[in-house]
Amino acid sequence: MKKLVYLCSVYSYPYDDTVTPQVKEKRFRLAAKAVGCITDKGEYNVFSSVVYIHPVSKYYKTRIDSILWMDQCDQMLELADEVWILENEDWQKAKGVQREISLAKVFGKKIKMVTPRGRVFKFIEGI
Repeated sequence: MKKLVYLCSVYSYPYDDTVTPQVKEKRFRLAAKAVGCITDKGEYNVFSSVVYIHPVSKYYKTRIDSILWMDQCDQMLELADEVWILENEDWQKAKGVQREISLAKVFGKKIKMVTPRGRVFKFIEGI
């Protein structure tokens, strides 16, 4: 069975009016591209909360940062074999990504970084 990767990526940071629907769409597409590239290699199954939640929010108006979504994401992260962080703007500042990294550590998950094109490299604390 393939390993399950939970992909962390920025979506709504910096949590103000500068995060327009166009910014969220761009971040969604970046995450979707990474999911496709990783999955296409055939070694992993990938779950991305951004890729999952963004389309749902287009058809059902709900708060993306609600407890409901966090609970689902936490459960998927717990089930994952590894947690990968998508290298994109502001991943180090985004509260959601930092929360997922902290949770991954609590669950004892291997943490890696990944580029939008699917190149994987070592996660270095504090970079």
